[in-house]
Parts: sequence; C-alpha cells; structure tokens
Amino acid sequence: MWIREIKGELVRDGDDQPIVGEWEPIITPKEWFAVTAKIRERGRGTGMPRGGLVHKYLLTGILRCGHALEDGTVCNNKMIGIKANDWLKYRHAYMCKKTVDGGCNKTYKRGDKTDKVIEELVIAKLERDAASKAQDVPDWDKADALERAVRSRNELERRWHDDEDTDIDDETFFRNLPVLERRIKELRADQRAHEARKADAEEAQEDVRNSWKSKTLTQKREAIKKVLSAVIAVPGGKGNKTFDPDLLKPVWRTSE
Repeated sequence: MWIREIKGELVRDGDDQPIVGEWEPIITPKEWFAVTAKIRERGRGTGMPRGGLVHKYLLTGILRCGHALEDGTVCNNKMIGIKANDWLKYRHAYMCKKTVDGGCNKTYKRGDKTDKVIEELVIAKLERDAASKAQDVPDWDKADALERAVRSRNELERRWHDDEDTDIDDETFFRNLPVLERRIKELRADQRAHEARKADAEEAQEDVRNSWKSKTLTQKREAIKKVLSAVIAVPGGKGNKTFDPDLLKPVWRTSE
C-alpha cells in the first residue's frame, strides 16, 4: 500500500490518517520524502522542476574566462564547450567566446582534464558535506502537538454540528476554526521538513563517489552548480603549455 499527495498535501481520511492505495510501491517513504523535497526546492515551492537548456559538455557556462584585459579588469565571460580537432588526444575543449560574441577569445582549456579536476574538487566537497550531515536525526517531537490540534479541530466541528450541544455558535466556530487549521498546517509542514532532513542525513551516508559515477551529465551539472558559483579559468600563456590544474580557480558557494 502507498500514501498519496495532491497539491502538496497528503490525502487523508475522516480520522485524519493518510489514505493509502493498493498498488505496489516502487520506493520507500524516506526516499519519497527526499525526492519530493528536492522537486519543491527546484520548482521554488510549486512542486514542478524548472526547465533549462540541455548542455553537451559538463562545464559549459560554469567556466568563466580569467584573462586580464588591458584596462585591468577580467574578461569573466562564460566559456563554451566545443568539439576538439580530430588530431588531438582529447575530444572536447572549453574556450572563451570570440570578441564579436562578447568574449575575448584568449582562454582555451583541454576538456577532459578540466572536467576531471573540477569533478574531483566537487566530489571531495560533497564528501565533506556528507560527513557533516551523516548524523542521527532524532524523531519528530511534535507528533503529540499535531494530534492535539487535530483532536481539538475535530471536537470543535463535532460540537458545532451537534444540535444537542448548543455552546458552540457560528461566531465561535468560525473564529476558532482558522486558528486550529493554521496550527495543523504549520505542524504538518514542519513534519515534512523534518522527514526531508532525516532522508538527507541517511542519503548522506551513501558512497558519494560511487553515486557520482551513476549520475547523468545533467545531474552532475546540477550537483556542481549547487556547490560552485563558477570556476575561473586563467589562461596558460602562449604556446603548447602543459595542463596546469592550479589555473582553475573554483568559486565556492557560501552557505546562507
């Protein structure tokens, strides 16, 4: 059996219990809470993920040109991924756009090694974050408060509908009902947030590196953009220079 949700709210029966379906579940409740929380986050609370361009290369738009211009500023143009020439050992590269397209055309980076450096940095960051999250999350401590609020609302409704119990008139009922409804809604939102934190903590105990290997290109890009604002690619100078990972400067996002 499985619970159902409509417009962000669990479908409940007359006893305020989640209504279950008779089909076979494909994920656990913990996995479901984790997935729905992330979908709401991506959709800015609407429950619908935001769309976007599909990129062919991992760091397109994430890499920014670090070439110093004559006026002392930095180009900072978003670099694009391109197919490498056939005689090269690697298949793709990143370059600053041409001047006619707003760039400086001065920075070029080998694609495979650039991807590997940034992926390793991001995986290490995710592993550190996972270690800090991988802790036991205590059980939700407001279950009794939710039960009391639901019981109070049900009792209010019962007394209002009961013709033999006349101490709840219309004015009293409609004054108190919104207060109880708001309290129930707040507690249920807190419960969902707690379940999401608990699912995140358990997910953090998984092997980050192995899970990274199974991600699609789009999923990897999303993971990178969550921890990095950009990567500044500093030019290596003229000529065929050896690839230098120190010329890739990650700009980490700060926690809000």
